[in-house]
Amino acid sequence: MATLARRSIKVALFLVLFILAVMFVHTYPYPMPQGQLDFWFSVSEFLGVSNPEDVYFPAMWALDLVVAIIAYKLIIWFWRKFRQKTIN
Repeated sequence: MATLARRSIKVALFLVLFILAVMFVHTYPYPMPQGQLDFWFSVSEFLGVSNPEDVYFPAMWALDLVVAIIAYKLIIWFWRKFRQKTIN
């Protein structure tokens, strides 16, 4: 039962971190300046995608996922270090 609780807390922690990353990690302001729009249009043309948003949103979700994974790993690492110090 304790293992299930620990795993559930870890899953919940990751989901909260991912949601926070989606909410707060932005690469460009909204609305985008013309320079960034030109960049996303050129990327979408290079990839053969007609709508630049079809490239922008998956790229941002991937970035959010990477940020959430890094934050999760750091929190777990710091927690283990903290637990080792309090146990010894």
